[in-house]
Amino acid sequence: MPRLPPVRFKPLSSVTKITCVMQGFYGYACRRQVKFRIMKRAKKTRPVRRSDCAVACALDIVGDRWTLLVVRDLLRGKRYFDDFLRSPEGIATNVLSARLRALCEQGWVEKTPDPSDQRRYTYQLSDDGLRLGELLGDIAAWGLKYLPGTRSEE
Repeated sequence: MPRLPPVRFKPLSSVTKITCVMQGFYGYACRRQVKFRIMKRAKKTRPVRRSDCAVACALDIVGDRWTLLVVRDLLRGKRYFDDFLRSPEGIATNVLSARLRALCEQGWVEKTPDPSDQRRYTYQLSDDGLRLGELLGDIAAWGLKYLPGTRSEE
């Protein structure tokens, strides 16, 4: 049986931070490094910008398919949350609410209480949001040209 090297104990007074119970007894000889701390759930925050590239910055905001589909539905006249849910793509409620919230934070969509029913909200594109229609038009034109079997639904 091989002999283990002797364990050298350091006095506890030289330990600056106790990271496990055994370290209190054995000093630094303890090989367990169990940390006792309360884990807080922190929200994952995304960096403001990945880079200064205009394409990357634009894609950070409208790069997922759901955001542009919500803008498409707004351009076609949909105004209520339930209207967006009835789209043929089948967006989930949590994804839809996150996209509408992000568009409102960017200032591209305005959320106002419905005058006929104060429990509901209406959504409409702001002046800046209407400019996204140009982008959607270009994407639709590209899709019609290069993706066989697609059609424009206006």
